Formats: sequence, structure tokens, C-alpha cells
Amino acid sequence: MKLLKYITAIAGIVLFFSTCKKYPQGGFQNQAKKHILGNWTLTLYEVDGIDSTELINYNGNNRYKEISFLKHHNKDSEMIIQGRAKSGKAEFKNKNSEIEFYSLEPPLYCVNNYCDKNYVVPEGNYYQKWKIQKLTKNDLSLVAIAKRQYVLKFKRK
Repeated sequence: MKLLKYITAIAGIVLFFSTCKKYPQGGFQNQAKKHILGNWTLTLYEVDGIDSTELINYNGNNRYKEISFLKHHNKDSEMIIQGRAKSGKAEFKNKNSEIEFYSLEPPLYCVNNYCDKNYVVPEGNYYQKWKIQKLTKNDLSLVAIAKRQYVLKFKRK
């Protein structure tokens, strides 16, 4: 009888961990909505394998690296995004394995001759789908493949 309880407990633990989907580089999909909320700092903007982080810094101000994900008051899977040249909405899709960004700002946002690139929608439109590679309490990594391949990496601020 003890052996049966032991086997049942082990099988339950294995079943529990095998049903929790993980991102390719770390983090659990069932915790995505909890982990993404808050303030983040861009650490890498890569285009076709080339680190282009500093190339999108048009005016020497590092505020372009800051982005915030805020909970949308009505919808569970939608968030409001805020940042320099990056306001709009983001929404989890495909069982939390992807994020779709809908931007209210143009891809290149200029005010008084200071310009910022909207890196969440990099190819000149107001929409981009990103595949989540990693989402933990402190790290976020996204990949988008369009005309070019883009990688965004963030650290919790």
C-alpha cells in the first residue's frame, strides 16, 4: 500500500511538471501575465544577428530603452505599453507563447528634431507579432521574423 502511494505521488509530480509549458530559454507560460507587468529596460536590439542597440539611440538619451507593461483594466490578456515612442497595446496570443504589439506611434517618432525608433514595431507598420523566447521575473526575450529577424532582450528595472 505504501508503494502504491509512493508511485501515485511520483506520477502526480511528473504529470504536474510535464503539463507546465516552458519557453525555449526559460520561464513558464502559465506565469507570463504575472511576470511581464512592470518596468523593463532594453539590453539588446538585434537585427539579422547584429547588435543594433546603440544605433537606435538618436539623441544620446537612454530613455528610449525604457518600456512599461501595465494591466489593461478590462481584459485579462491585454496590456497597455508605455515608453518613449512606444505607446499602444500588447496582447498575449497562442497560449501565452506570443505577444502582439499594436502601436499608436509611428515607427520613427520625432519631436523638436529628436527622434526615437519604435523598436516594438520595427518595419514601418503599427503591428508586430513576437515569439517569446524567455519570460521570467527578471528577463524577457522576444524574436520576430518579418523582412528581417529581430531580437529584443529586456531586464526588469
